[in-house]
Amino acid sequence: AEAPLEAHEVLAHQADFVAAQLCGTAEGGGFRSDWHNALKLGYDVRELRYPAWMEEGPLGKVLEGRLPHVVMPGETMGAITAAAAARWGLPADCAVVGGTTDSIAAFLASGA
Repeated sequence: AEAPLEAHEVLAHQADFVAAQLCGTAEGGGFRSDWHNALKLGYDVRELRYPAWMEEGPLGKVLEGRLPHVVMPGETMGAITAAAAARWGLPADCAVVGGTTDSIAAFLASGA
């Protein structure tokens, strides 16, 4: 039988991938996401969790350990690695924080 995901595969957005690369957590599957990107994976921002139907039953077995840990926008995801800081010219004490999506940022910036 074909496996829906390979052992090393996870579900993550582009921003999650970049954050994991900056923090050095990608290799261990330590992906983190903000509320708004995780919303696109089914995350419930009212309950602050993935819905039960995603965590239970056959789908839950497939997704176990493959969904990013979700943080509040502005919450620290981790510290930048020395290698990433050197490569991108960032301060060694730079923190990587949860952000938001472009449409949410545009709404907030509009003042509506």
